[in-house]
Amino acid sequence: RLGTKLSANQVKFSLLDRSNEKNGLLSAAEALDVAVVAYSPLAGGKLTSSGAAKNPKDDKLAELLKLMEFVGVVNGGKSISQVALNWLVRKGALPIPSARSAEQAREHAGAMGWSLDDNEMSLLEEKLEYLGW
Repeated sequence: RLGTKLSANQVKFSLLDRSNEKNGLLSAAEALDVAVVAYSPLAGGKLTSSGAAKNPKDDKLAELLKLMEFVGVVNGGKSISQVALNWLVRKGALPIPSARSAEQAREHAGAMGWSLDDNEMSLLEEKLEYLGW
């Protein structure tokens, strides 16, 4: 009404919370040329190398993390968190992970400069559907 165009929408979005993908927000944002900024892209630390240790009784999470670890290995030794962040980038989102140290910031930056291929994206999508996410 004021003629100001929305340029970005910050939403909670990760491999474990895909509600904004399923409800059409991502496709609407793309159609309107609105950037999607993903907060909590590592699901509160669940999508990291220590995610399984933090959630030892979550068998579904452990199964997903094993697949993500494998995908990281075949991409030159990328970490679970780098795979999670790269997945978001491939979805068209701009992830904004928190970093408590320079080491974490460097690890997060390692999600850039490479890309999951279509087969890896499909593999992750199929696993998420199978696990009910």
